[in-house]
Parts: sequence; structure tokens; C-alpha cells
Amino acid sequence: MLIGIMSYKVDKKNKVSNYLNLLNESLKHELDLVVGPEYSLSEKMDLMLEVEAKKIRKDLRNLSKRYPSTTIIPGSMFLKEGTDNLVSRSFVYQNEKEMFFDKQTGVEEISVAERNGLHYKKESGRANTFNIGNKKAWLQICSDRSRKPENICFDSDLEIIISHDRNTGISGGSYPENDRYIMLSDSYYPEINLMQSTRGIRSSSISSVRLPSKKEKEIIFDRSGFIDNKLGIWYLE
Repeated sequence: MLIGIMSYKVDKKNKVSNYLNLLNESLKHELDLVVGPEYSLSEKMDLMLEVEAKKIRKDLRNLSKRYPSTTIIPGSMFLKEGTDNLVSRSFVYQNEKEMFFDKQTGVEEISVAERNGLHYKKESGRANTFNIGNKKAWLQICSDRSRKPENICFDSDLEIIISHDRNTGISGGSYPENDRYIMLSDSYYPEINLMQSTRGIRSSSISSVRLPSKKEKEIIFDRSGFIDNKLGIWYLE
């Protein structure tokens, strides 16, 4: 499995169009999985008009159609739900199919909701799991991990963390007693990482690797395992 984790900073000046251009460039590397960080899909890190959010989701489905063999986890956005609620929603795209998972805790979400005259609605009672081929993936959204959400997946092969966190969301939380890979895409600094957990004990980070592409051209990194400082690539058996 060829994995790409995107390095992208999100702040009050965030332009979703810039991020989608970067995502499109990342997908050209024939990845099996690409992961982007929390809030990457929110213009200026705030609630967008419904028509703008729909266009972004349509663009993401079109990318998934163009790259049907790649599981795309592009990050998250703030969405208005109903007339009074705001949710923080992360998406997963597989061959044009869209899945979504809402955040179970709230940090930035509370202030965004209040600023827009809404109530922040937390997700509850839903496990953020899905399959990537024969591997079970567990998606964690930032503080959901460090604050021990209701649904802990004890049999995941991949734990995927998207965050916007000074402490980089990989630092806290509970660790199920199974062997798995833990990957992080954080938009605060930004930071990306991939680690291996054995019986719940984190090991050192896994070095990203140089691989030939299917066109038999070497992927060129400008520093250890990164393409243009924006994309880290790893290969997992």
C-alpha cells in the first residue's frame, strides 16, 4: 500500500482552492491512500455558504472519479446542519462514493458555531471505521483521540488522525492493544508522521521511502521522503 500524507497549514487565511490544487497534485503519484488535515476544506477556517460547501464536495467526488483506486481522506470542514446546528465533518472518498464522519468533541468548533449564531452538534454513538482493501481503518479527528471518544476501535490496521493541534494529535489518547500503523496529518504547524504501534506501545517514526513509479521514474524528494515539502510518501506491506 502506497500512502501519501499531505503537509498543509490551515489558518484564518486558508484558501480551499489552493488546498484542492495541492490534493490534485498529490493524487498524480498513483497512491492507494492520501490523507489531508483537519479544517483544510473550510475557507478562512470558518463556516461557508451551503452552495460553496456543495461545490467543494462535488469537486472531491470528481477527483475520486478520476482516481478510483485511491482512497481520499481530504480533511474536514464546518457545515451547517438543519437550521440551528453546526457540525465538523470529515470525508472519505472511494471510487466516487462519499462517506462522512462528524467530530465527537469540540474546540475551535464552539467559537465558530457561536460566531455564526449556531449550536455546535457533536457526533455520538458512531464508530469512525471503514475498509481500505483488506485493511480496517479508524479515523480520529483531533481531540476525539486525546479525550477518549465513546467508540474505540480495538482491531484496526490503520489509525488515521487528522488534526489542528499545538500538541499534534498523535501525542495523547488511549492505545488499543493491537498492532497497527498510526498516521498523522496536522494543519497547525503543519506536521505529518507515520508510526507503528506494537501491542499498544508506540515505536519511533517510520522513515518515508523512495520508490520508483509505475513509469519507472524515481520519485524525487527534496528532503527525506518529502515531495516539495508538501507530501510524505510511505510504503506499507
